[in-house]
Amino acid sequence: MSEPRRTEHSDPQADPAPVRWWLGFAAILVACFVVYAPALSADFVWDDDTHLTDNPVLREGGLRQVWLDPPQEINYWPMTFTTYWLENQLWGLDPVGYHFVNVLIHALNALLIWIVRRLRIPHPWLAALVFAVHPVNVESVAWSTQRKKLLSLFFFALSLWCYLRSRIGAALATTPSRSFPSWPPC
Repeated sequence: MSEPRRTEHSDPQADPAPVRWWLGFAAILVACFVVYAPALSADFVWDDDTHLTDNPVLREGGLRQVWLDPPQEINYWPMTFTTYWLENQLWGLDPVGYHFVNVLIHALNALLIWIVRRLRIPHPWLAALVFAVHPVNVESVAWSTQRKKLLSLFFFALSLWCYLRSRIGAALATTPSRSFPSWPPC
């Protein structure tokens, strides 16, 4: 009796899709950091002093103030100010940390654009890469105060992805790794 014929796809470990997914993930992440590397050495600009260096909510006890008793002289962006407060606890007012987090959030946004490919965008990886390196995003990424724009896209794309996963159903959303990755668990 002959042995069943094995194909390259018979072995789940031989499936190249996860490797391609991780390579695509890494390429987008590296592209973001290469393109926005000059921002990491930049200082604070324009109204960063109002929202960061001179912001009373970044001082001790400020997290409560961010959400419950915001100062009237600045805008009310509680999620943005919460991230500033956390970063201020980690590295003070060193602009490198704030710029690094902006680049990281932008890279995550590009990755979310790629994985929300159930919208039937042709060539979703290329669309995400173009978004990641497109010059129109420089202001949002390099200017620390524009964190609000990065966070709004992050939460929009994350909620869209979770909605699509729930709407399409587990069968379509979890088909082999060419579909949605299983992170985050929504």
